[in-house]
Amino acid sequence: MILKILFSFQNLINKGNLTIEVSNFLYIKVEKEKVEINIKDIERVKMLLKIFSKRKKEKSIFNSFKSLIKKLNDIGEQFKRENKRLILKVEGKEVLILGESSLLFKNFKIKNKLYLIKLFL
Repeated sequence: MILKILFSFQNLINKGNLTIEVSNFLYIKVEKEKVEINIKDIERVKMLLKIFSKRKKEKSIFNSFKSLIKKLNDIGEQFKRENKRLILKVEGKEVLILGESSLLFKNFKIKNKLYLIKLFL
């Protein structure tokens, strides 16, 4: 649902972008073909994710990682179908690109494994 709204909003943008700053620790930049999320403070974002997350705690790191990969693949597939990309950055460094293929994954590309593990596990 949220992604459909995001894609509709992106289609309204003819040129330029919209930048949203959330309390100096999270920046969201929306353009016609891509969305960039830049996280400045990982711990504050993780705290927000815990508050708003409805997921149950996985029993092992392996199950947690497997669940994460499945979710990323599903979301990446939606971005790929719309011919759009979501770029997740931490402290200005690219961590993950959804909607783009890689050697290992069909719908997303991991750019920085260490930051990805820090953020999601």
